[in-house]
Amino acid sequence: MDIQEYLKEHLSVPVVAALGASLGLRATQSARIADEVLPGQLDALSALSRTPEGAQKLLDLTRDRIPAGSVDTLTGSPEALARLQQVGAELLPEAMGTGVDTEVQRLANATGTDAPTVRRMMELLLPLLLSLIGHRATSDKLTAATLGTLFGGAALTGTAAAPVAVLTSTPDVVVERAAPVPAPLPPKLVTRPAQEEPRRRTPVWWLLPLALLLGVGGCYLSQRNQTGLALTQPAEGASVTGPVTLSGTGKAGETVTVSENGTSLTTAQVAADGAFSATVPAPAAGSHTYAVTESGTSTALSRTVTATAATVDTSDATAQTPSSTAPDSTVPSSAADPASSAATTPSSVTAAPSTDLAFTAPASGRVPAGALSLTGTGPADTDLSITEDGNTLGTARTDASGAWTFSVPSPSAGAHTYTATTGSATSELKLTVAAGTAQTGSCTKPFSLSLRDGAQVKQPFRFGGEGSGKSYTVTVSRGTRQIGQKVLPLDASCSYSYTSKPGVGRITYALKENGQSAAARTITLNVTR
Repeated sequence: MDIQEYLKEHLSVPVVAALGASLGLRATQSARIADEVLPGQLDALSALSRTPEGAQKLLDLTRDRIPAGSVDTLTGSPEALARLQQVGAELLPEAMGTGVDTEVQRLANATGTDAPTVRRMMELLLPLLLSLIGHRATSDKLTAATLGTLFGGAALTGTAAAPVAVLTSTPDVVVERAAPVPAPLPPKLVTRPAQEEPRRRTPVWWLLPLALLLGVGGCYLSQRNQTGLALTQPAEGASVTGPVTLSGTGKAGETVTVSENGTSLTTAQVAADGAFSATVPAPAAGSHTYAVTESGTSTALSRTVTATAATVDTSDATAQTPSSTAPDSTVPSSAADPASSAATTPSSVTAAPSTDLAFTAPASGRVPAGALSLTGTGPADTDLSITEDGNTLGTARTDASGAWTFSVPSPSAGAHTYTATTGSATSELKLTVAAGTAQTGSCTKPFSLSLRDGAQVKQPFRFGGEGSGKSYTVTVSRGTRQIGQKVLPLDASCSYSYTSKPGVGRITYALKENGQSAAARTITLNVTR
């Protein structure tokens, strides 16, 4: 199976439509942009494979920088798509070179789409291409020397490029005494075989029928449910507690996206009978307006609900574990009753150090958006590794009583699993983070960063903190070479967050408040597998 057949099998019509839906695009728009983007990206990756160094770099990208899993796994949820786009943003300048901005603008002009949307589509498609190339290279046991065969080229035999034309004969020149030397005849030139000519850009042909398939008319559409987008629940202004389920009708097969303040919260596919149901995490107390859009139409609906209670009450958890936050408060009555204090034995006043690794707060369940503080117990004076959904967050250290605390940069909305590990001991905490709101003004909090300079982290990892202004830009470098850059907006709690999988080695991250000239902080991390 050649590379285009292989990609056609995995980058199907629904996959491309789902990518576009996450950006607010209709399926036909997604197809047109992908049809322009993919040939250029394939050309760039093919060009890398033509030299030993480039081919090895391409293999390293597929093995070390791309999230594991199938295409369905990498695109199966809003969180997965967000991670995919972040990886793509880091890799796009590295794979496409310094002319990526020019290419973005060219594609924007060609498709009639704004440049930021085109760039985000490029960021989503590139990791998928690299993932598929990596899977194919592994299954075919390709090395750097043979990777070029995947793109229709020949195996590499050396670092020097073969000449475009070769000299097949040199005419004999006969010199006689006193006779002028005749000029040599021009050499005969033989051009390369057609299959070795420079690779030409060809359209990704399997996407071309998409506009007809999903556009107006056609027998396919005539068989589909034609119900227009509509919301049936909850009622406008309804009071809600816990997660909010939005139900309604739409066109069968289309993707419905639910957003709040411009941030996508979840997606759902309209069933064959035209019905859909999408559930968003429990909102914080107050009024929330959700925007509902459908991939196959420009129609947008909204529904406002009121959350009647705060999503988390940690008073019980705090009351049950006072030693985790106030080790000296194990006998609260002693302050009010001196006689009782005098009668209390020393062993009842000083709690024994805890040796059990455990989370003590917050309680398992729902928590509001924003930075999150984890507390717990463990062996005294011990370093703990803290992860979120397998992503390294950093380390915490227990004190002499075994208590520890760790501040988590603002997590994304949805379900998360936090793990504390030391040696062979592990403890887990499952939380559901409520949807947050966008930052509307300028923050004034002092800058903070959850990882320290020189720290050793296992990829993938996430860091963040608080800051001022409206956003920060993180620039990622390996040595003197820039390998990524991304704008990190501040949320309503004035927090930012960044997830990274840069490959092993020493990686430098420079964070700068947008609008300011000086970097707020620069750290170099030792990244391991």
